[in-house]
Amino acid sequence: MSPDDLNELLPSKGDVSAIKLHAHCGASVTVVTLSKNPMLFELDGAVYPTVYALWKKPDMLQSLTTHPQVFSKLKGGADLMLPGVVLRNGSQYGRTSFGNLAKGDPCAVDLTDNRAAVAVGKTALSSTEMYESGKRGKGVLVLHTYEDHLWQMGEATPIPDLGPPFPTGDDVQEGDQVWANDNDSNAGVASEDRVQPEVSLQDSQTVECKSNLESMDELLYYCFIKALKTSARNVDYPILVSTFYGTHLLPGVPAGHVLDLKKTSYKKFGQFLKFVREMGLIDVKQLTKGVESIVSVCVDHPEMRRFKVVEEDVGYGGEPEGGGRRPYEPPQIEELYLVSAHTATFFKLFGYG
Repeated sequence: MSPDDLNELLPSKGDVSAIKLHAHCGASVTVVTLSKNPMLFELDGAVYPTVYALWKKPDMLQSLTTHPQVFSKLKGGADLMLPGVVLRNGSQYGRTSFGNLAKGDPCAVDLTDNRAAVAVGKTALSSTEMYESGKRGKGVLVLHTYEDHLWQMGEATPIPDLGPPFPTGDDVQEGDQVWANDNDSNAGVASEDRVQPEVSLQDSQTVECKSNLESMDELLYYCFIKALKTSARNVDYPILVSTFYGTHLLPGVPAGHVLDLKKTSYKKFGQFLKFVREMGLIDVKQLTKGVESIVSVCVDHPEMRRFKVVEEDVGYGGEPEGGGRRPYEPPQIEELYLVSAHTATFFKLFGYG
């Protein structure tokens, strides 16, 4: 942030104040306000602009773009996953596709129809690492969003229309989904600095800090695409949703992982299918009343072409770790003889029976 940006956001003659917030997770957050609108917040020694500040100075931070329908997941506590990042169509996919960011840099998130920031966070990977990951994994660790408690401290103004993030006439490459990381205080890999302040501008202020589980949504999506490209590749559609889930999706869960639909943001497989149907990956219909079937798959979809199976271990089906599918072993056949009543007397003469 340049001195000019700071002077524009916090003019010397403005009504500027600082508020100290104490987080449930033990973190201390300082919020700087201008006329009661939070403009900056400091967390773990780093200073971030709020959405109010970015609406005034939209070029203050580099932004990553995602789809509008994804925003509800960001508000619910999700980090922005790289499959959900939308890139400009026609630009060559390379090391500059995600800009010039270092790991841990402040970063904004905007939408395909409006460059006004809807979230602020820090990068989970550098731009080069994002490219080398093949658009897999976390992109932005979200700290603050439009309509969260920090936004509610201010005048609660709606998102301004600043125009699309890409030049008019440019198409964009379709992203997938922001894979939500459900929040849990017992998470082993936690993003403890998610700023969700629950503010009372009186004697005390508190901040809700949420930690993030490894994304169960991402695991579900990975297993779904893997099933379409492997075991269900030559299936004669339509196929019952229940059959697809039990016969093709679950056996593809990587070893060491357990897929729990209730821990995804979708809660039910039908809700997930609704999402991938909207993406254009599949078509789902009720061929029998109350029973859904997958009737077709778009094999030429960009996500199908880009996806690569990175492992062959199977965790759910009980097959061995490290070795992929168990090699075929022919049955061992042994010839056995039965002593009948007619021959029993003969064997008794020799001490048998």
